Amino acid sequence: MNRLSVLRAAGFAMALLLAACAAPVRPLATPPEASVTPLPPSPPELPALPSPTPHPFAGLTEWDVVVIGDSSLWGVGEPYAALIEQTYAVQVNLHDEWQGGLSAGTILKALRGEFEHSAKREKWPQLIRDAEVLVVFGNPQDSLDSQTAAIGWACVEFSDPGPGNIAPEQFAAYQTDLGAIYEEVAALRAGRPLILRAAGTYNPALNEWRAEGFDDLCVAFWEGLNAAVKQAAEAYGVQFVDTYAAFNGPDHTQDPREQGWIREDGEHPSDAGAQHYAALLLASGNATWVYERP
Repeated sequence: MNRLSVLRAAGFAMALLLAACAAPVRPLATPPEASVTPLPPSPPELPALPSPTPHPFAGLTEWDVVVIGDSSLWGVGEPYAALIEQTYAVQVNLHDEWQGGLSAGTILKALRGEFEHSAKREKWPQLIRDAEVLVVFGNPQDSLDSQTAAIGWACVEFSDPGPGNIAPEQFAAYQTDLGAIYEEVAALRAGRPLILRAAGTYNPALNEWRAEGFDDLCVAFWEGLNAAVKQAAEAYGVQFVDTYAAFNGPDHTQDPREQGWIREDGEHPSDAGAQHYAALLLASGNATWVYERP
């Protein structure tokens, strides 16, 4: 091929190239749309695990829980101990020291060393020294004048108390005795903290009193009793546990037997009532008490 032929061939090739560039470019065929497997949904955010409830006795794996009171505390100690174990992850050594008819005056004597020949009461001072938790309630019978005490016993026995009058000052000696109990507890503790709970008492017989028509006087007695417990506790900085409101409602007009909280004997906590009482004690928290004399 001569030189001219070569130039003509190169020019022809260039023309074809330019023509190809000028032609519209066809897009590549889109492949059939592939099926896409959706991603699994994100798992729901789990709630944070609750932190263990802190307690004021760091490092202790065992607590001594002492319950001292009359039969209004019958059966309460065991469910309360179980709730403490579940809540604070400690082992509880329960000292269930309730006694039927136990009065504040009798408790005070025992803490002062006057045990009245009771081997059980002789243990109380040492139990209180060793305790992490103490629940205490004593009835007012030894702290009242004879007429007021007679009204109280009649109400407890569901009998007509007869004519009478109830005023706050009739419970002044009772309030003084409760304060003296806290003084003795403070002396036994010697400045060491204690989860101390001052319990009031519920009214198990409201409907029966109403039916017999002597509820005014008996309710006045119950109001005076619980007010004295609360005032003594507040005076000494002790946590008051209002079992009266918990069992009888905030206005004290409900009969706890209607809730199934009282045994068939009409007076003491049923299993459900004891559990209700124990939950109330637990709900009072773990704040500790150390009394410093003014």
